[in-house]
Amino acid sequence: MRPYDKPALSYKEQVDLMQVRGLNVQNTSEAAEFLSRVSYYRISTYFLPFQPERDKFSPGCSFDTIVRLYQFDEELRSRFFTALAQVEISLRTRFVYALTKGWGAFAHYSVNLMRSDFDHRGWLNSLEGEIARAREPFIEHYRATYEGFPRLPMWMAVEVMSLGSLSVFYNGLLPEPRRRIVEGLGLPHTVFRSWLHFLSYLRNVCAHHARLWDRELAIRPEMPRKDQRWKILTIDNTRVFCALPILEWIMSWCGLSHTTLNDIRKSFERSEVMNPRFPRMMGIPRDWKGQSVFPEGILRGTK
Repeated sequence: MRPYDKPALSYKEQVDLMQVRGLNVQNTSEAAEFLSRVSYYRISTYFLPFQPERDKFSPGCSFDTIVRLYQFDEELRSRFFTALAQVEISLRTRFVYALTKGWGAFAHYSVNLMRSDFDHRGWLNSLEGEIARAREPFIEHYRATYEGFPRLPMWMAVEVMSLGSLSVFYNGLLPEPRRRIVEGLGLPHTVFRSWLHFLSYLRNVCAHHARLWDRELAIRPEMPRKDQRWKILTIDNTRVFCALPILEWIMSWCGLSHTTLNDIRKSFERSEVMNPRFPRMMGIPRDWKGQSVFPEGILRGTK
């Protein structure tokens, strides 16, 4: 172990360092301007595919190539985030309808719906803390009009509930309320529970602008291996491609348009043109364009 002693460098010095390490920088002033907007440390994570040795670039690698990869990752994150936002809103709606139609406006407060080992009170305390901090007009109206604040009916409470909070709540439910929520999904409860957790993680990766394109996933979704429709795809659940068929399945179940998924599909296709190694780094199967978990699914590009 040793103390960290690397000095801070000016933008020009950062460009000089890249050049010393073998990166072709055609326009040094433009490169310095880019580094003034995107930090050297952030962009350096995109160096790795082009560095066969530590701190040494492959011959012919250019700064423009690094920037294009960075911009590709931005695009991929943005397209996933758009799809995830649609899914999150739809899932909130499904949870509310299934539970309040069965157990009333305050179903999320019902101890009778929760597993005995679930920290229901802790979950509610966290939710009520979010509600108390919110300044949405509908919350202020409820506070001024009704008793019991921050205890809100579920259709209001979900508007400040994150996908992660929804995932935790689902995991705490007993079988009957879970069954009502996932009706028509066609998958076991354990798979959906895993997917909720994974999609919450993926959303946070996108929301915090973290690298996505070659990320080894920390939260890995369970694949429904017993379902024949999923056996046609060889899916690596450690890489981002696995999110595409999962989103396809959930969005079809929720009745959502596949437009955003087509955009993600186009990004995956573009990666194949950018560099032949990139598909493998994202977990894209070789025959993915001809397969789908649906007869006419997004992976075929027909929706």
